[in-house]
Amino acid sequence: MTPEMRRVLVEGVAELGAPLTGIEFQSIGLRGIPAARFPPTTQSATGPIVYVHGGAFVAGSSRSHRYICSALARRTGAPVYSIDYRLAPEHPYPAAIDDVTEAIRALGESTVGSGIVLAGDSAGGTIALLAAQRLKRDSGHRIAGIALVSPIADLRCTSATYEQFGAADPFISRQRLKADISQFLRNADPSDPDVSPALADLSALPPIFIQVGSEEVLLGDTLALERAANKASVPVTVKIWPGMIHVWHAFPKYLEDSDRALEEMARFLREALK
Repeated sequence: MTPEMRRVLVEGVAELGAPLTGIEFQSIGLRGIPAARFPPTTQSATGPIVYVHGGAFVAGSSRSHRYICSALARRTGAPVYSIDYRLAPEHPYPAAIDDVTEAIRALGESTVGSGIVLAGDSAGGTIALLAAQRLKRDSGHRIAGIALVSPIADLRCTSATYEQFGAADPFISRQRLKADISQFLRNADPSDPDVSPALADLSALPPIFIQVGSEEVLLGDTLALERAANKASVPVTVKIWPGMIHVWHAFPKYLEDSDRALEEMARFLREALK
């Protein structure tokens, strides 16, 4: 499929899986980076959540992930800012990281004294981690916490779980993901620690919370990221949800564990914002 077809598909899958009535959000700009702000029903947290959507680096948007963002805003009492970063192949690495980093800096200027937490799924988890590392390295800015769902952590796609769960995973295959990663990276090396978080020194990062399905091909990436965090003495919590698929949070119409997982994720984010 062309990138345009992939984008339509991702938007459609999101609408199929989530109840979208009553979701309010405002389109905004953060230093020129397009984003959407999802307000909490009652604001009780002092800082914002920055959400980085997935979509294999080539698709996805604040609209495709509006159920997840709205649910997190309601459950945390914090505004959620979903960043519409530039997509590959038109805008390869590091454009997405540039956009998310710049948006976080813009929010940091308006939330002096308050923490900022990051959340993201799949490819959005990769981008969130790389943005957090860059912020710490370049400006000393420290994120208060990072919550991830099924992150892509090793862009070499070498985990044995690609074979182990390839037949069961309805969304991701090694072949398709490697093609998407190639469009994202273009000339960058997937073995570069600045590209693959599982290969990086994560010591600059705050506590990390990860949820992953027990039968998805990216389970191995989560376990590799957990090892990297432990090696760097970064607090990391991994929750493996039995029988769940890739980013099951987007399918509350069909999976009761969708909202349960979002509540678990929200608890971590609430604590991090304190």
